[in-house]
Amino acid sequence: MRSGIGFRFVLVLAVIAGTLAMGRAPSEQTETVRVETKQGNAHTFAVEVADDPRSRARGLMFRDELARDNGMLFLFPRQKRLSFWMKDTPLPLDIIFIDKVGMIVHIAADTTPYSLNPISSQFPAIGALEVNAGISKDLGIEVGDVVRHRFFKNVQTDNSPS
Repeated sequence: MRSGIGFRFVLVLAVIAGTLAMGRAPSEQTETVRVETKQGNAHTFAVEVADDPRSRARGLMFRDELARDNGMLFLFPRQKRLSFWMKDTPLPLDIIFIDKVGMIVHIAADTTPYSLNPISSQFPAIGALEVNAGISKDLGIEVGDVVRHRFFKNVQTDNSPS
Protein backbone atom coordinates (compact mmCIF):
# COMPACT_ATOMS: atom_id res chain seq x y z
CA MET A 1 0.00 0.00 0.00
CA ARG A 2 2.83 2.36 0.81
CA SER A 3 4.48 1.87 -2.59
CA GLY A 4 1.20 2.82 -4.30
CA ILE A 5 1.18 6.13 -2.44
CA GLY A 6 4.81 6.76 -3.37
CA PHE A 7 4.12 6.01 -7.02
CA ARG A 8 1.16 8.41 -7.05
CA PHE A 9 3.29 11.12 -5.43
CA VAL A 10 6.03 10.70 -8.07
CA LEU A 11 3.39 10.74 -10.82
CA VAL A 12 1.90 14.00 -9.49
CA LEU A 13 5.38 15.56 -9.34
CA ALA A 14 6.06 14.47 -12.92
CA VAL A 15 2.82 16.06 -14.13
CA ILE A 16 3.62 19.31 -12.32
CA ALA A 17 7.18 19.34 -13.67
CA GLY A 18 5.92 18.70 -17.20
CA THR A 19 3.36 21.47 -16.90
CA LEU A 20 5.97 23.93 -15.64
CA ALA A 21 8.34 22.91 -18.43
CA MET A 22 5.65 23.90 -20.94
CA GLY A 23 5.61 27.38 -19.38
CA ARG A 24 2.39 26.93 -17.46
CA ALA A 25 1.63 26.94 -13.79
CA PRO A 26 -0.64 24.07 -12.87
CA SER A 27 -4.23 25.27 -12.73
CA GLU A 28 -6.27 23.81 -9.92
CA GLN A 29 -9.53 24.43 -11.74
CA THR A 30 -11.27 26.47 -14.34
CA GLU A 31 -14.38 28.55 -13.93
CA THR A 32 -16.90 29.72 -16.47
CA VAL A 33 -17.53 33.23 -17.72
CA ARG A 34 -20.56 34.04 -19.83
CA VAL A 35 -20.48 37.03 -22.17
CA GLU A 36 -23.92 38.32 -23.19
CA THR A 37 -24.09 40.65 -26.17
CA LYS A 38 -26.57 43.46 -26.81
CA GLN A 39 -27.69 41.46 -29.86
CA GLY A 40 -28.96 38.73 -27.55
CA ASN A 41 -26.16 36.23 -28.16
CA ALA A 42 -24.16 34.59 -25.39
CA HIS A 43 -20.89 32.69 -25.25
CA THR A 44 -19.33 30.79 -22.39
CA PHE A 45 -15.57 30.58 -21.83
CA ALA A 46 -13.66 28.22 -19.52
CA VAL A 47 -11.19 30.46 -17.73
CA GLU A 48 -8.30 30.26 -15.35
CA VAL A 49 -8.66 32.94 -12.69
CA ALA A 50 -5.76 35.26 -11.87
CA ASP A 51 -6.80 36.94 -8.63
CA ASP A 52 -3.55 37.42 -6.72
CA PRO A 53 -0.40 39.41 -7.57
CA ARG A 54 1.62 36.36 -8.61
CA SER A 55 -0.98 34.87 -10.96
CA ARG A 56 -1.81 38.29 -12.43
CA ALA A 57 1.90 38.97 -13.09
CA ARG A 58 2.33 35.64 -14.90
CA GLY A 59 -0.94 35.71 -16.83
CA LEU A 60 -0.69 33.84 -20.13
CA MET A 61 3.05 34.39 -20.51
CA PHE A 62 4.96 31.59 -22.25
CA ARG A 63 1.77 29.94 -23.54
CA ASP A 64 2.03 28.69 -27.09
CA GLU A 65 -1.64 27.85 -27.48
CA LEU A 66 -5.03 28.58 -26.01
CA ALA A 67 -8.17 26.66 -26.90
CA ARG A 68 -10.82 28.72 -28.70
CA ASP A 69 -13.29 28.72 -25.81
CA ASN A 70 -10.67 29.21 -23.09
CA GLY A 71 -9.12 32.28 -21.53
CA MET A 72 -7.87 33.91 -18.39
CA LEU A 73 -9.91 36.17 -16.13
CA PHE A 74 -7.91 38.75 -14.19
CA LEU A 75 -9.61 40.06 -11.05
CA PHE A 76 -8.44 43.04 -9.00
CA PRO A 77 -9.33 44.21 -5.48
CA ARG A 78 -10.57 47.63 -6.61
CA GLN A 79 -11.72 49.35 -9.75
CA LYS A 80 -9.16 51.60 -11.46
CA ARG A 81 -7.57 52.14 -14.85
CA LEU A 82 -5.75 48.92 -15.61
CA SER A 83 -2.64 48.52 -17.73
CA PHE A 84 -1.36 45.29 -19.29
CA TRP A 85 1.53 44.36 -21.55
CA MET A 86 2.39 41.36 -23.70
CA LYS A 87 5.93 40.71 -22.39
CA ASP A 88 6.83 37.04 -22.88
CA THR A 89 3.37 36.33 -24.32
CA PRO A 90 3.66 34.64 -27.73
CA LEU A 91 -0.10 34.56 -28.39
CA PRO A 92 -1.96 37.53 -29.85
CA LEU A 93 -4.93 38.20 -27.57
CA ASP A 94 -8.08 40.23 -27.21
CA ILE A 95 -8.15 41.86 -23.77
CA ILE A 96 -11.70 42.61 -22.66
CA PHE A 97 -11.79 45.12 -19.77
CA ILE A 98 -14.74 44.84 -17.38
CA ASP A 99 -16.10 47.20 -14.70
CA LYS A 100 -17.44 46.19 -11.29
CA VAL A 101 -20.98 45.55 -12.56
CA GLY A 102 -19.72 43.27 -15.33
CA MET A 103 -20.03 45.78 -18.16
CA ILE A 104 -17.36 45.70 -20.87
CA VAL A 105 -15.73 49.15 -20.94
CA HIS A 106 -12.99 48.57 -23.53
CA ILE A 107 -11.63 45.87 -25.82
CA ALA A 108 -7.98 45.87 -26.85
CA ALA A 109 -8.25 43.65 -29.93
CA ASP A 110 -5.42 41.74 -31.60
CA THR A 111 -2.67 42.69 -29.16
CA THR A 112 0.92 42.33 -30.36
CA PRO A 113 2.85 39.34 -28.96
CA TYR A 114 5.93 40.18 -26.85
CA SER A 115 5.17 43.92 -26.89
CA LEU A 116 6.23 46.03 -23.92
CA ASN A 117 3.80 48.80 -24.88
CA PRO A 118 1.15 49.42 -22.22
CA ILE A 119 -2.40 48.35 -23.05
CA SER A 120 -4.83 50.52 -21.09
CA SER A 121 -8.38 49.79 -20.04
CA GLN A 122 -9.02 53.47 -20.94
CA PHE A 123 -11.76 53.55 -18.28
CA PRO A 124 -11.92 52.25 -14.69
CA ALA A 125 -12.12 48.46 -14.66
CA ILE A 126 -11.88 45.75 -12.02
CA GLY A 127 -11.34 42.79 -14.32
CA ALA A 128 -10.01 41.73 -17.69
CA LEU A 129 -10.79 38.69 -19.80
CA GLU A 130 -8.02 37.53 -22.12
CA VAL A 131 -9.07 35.37 -25.06
CA ASN A 132 -7.53 34.50 -28.43
CA ALA A 133 -7.19 37.44 -30.81
CA GLY A 134 -10.19 37.85 -33.08
CA ILE A 135 -12.69 36.08 -30.82
CA SER A 136 -14.36 39.35 -29.80
CA LYS A 137 -14.99 40.27 -33.43
CA ASP A 138 -16.04 36.72 -34.40
CA LEU A 139 -18.61 36.55 -31.59
CA GLY A 140 -19.81 40.16 -31.90
CA ILE A 141 -18.58 41.08 -28.40
CA GLU A 142 -18.55 44.86 -27.95
CA VAL A 143 -18.24 47.62 -25.38
CA GLY A 144 -21.45 47.71 -23.34
CA ASP A 145 -21.96 43.93 -23.37
CA VAL A 146 -22.18 42.10 -20.04
CA VAL A 147 -19.84 39.53 -18.52
CA ARG A 148 -21.43 37.12 -16.03
CA HIS A 149 -19.22 35.68 -13.31
CA ARG A 150 -19.61 35.33 -9.55
CA PHE A 151 -17.13 38.19 -9.00
CA PHE A 152 -19.11 40.89 -10.78
CA LYS A 153 -22.22 42.48 -9.30
CA ASN A 154 -24.05 42.24 -12.61
CA VAL A 155 -26.77 44.70 -13.46
CA GLN A 156 -29.91 43.64 -15.26
CA THR A 157 -29.90 44.56 -18.94
CA ASP A 158 -32.65 44.42 -21.54
CA ASN A 159 -31.38 41.06 -22.80
CA SER A 160 -30.83 39.58 -19.31
CA PRO A 161 -33.16 36.86 -18.08
CA SER A 162 -35.68 38.17 -15.59
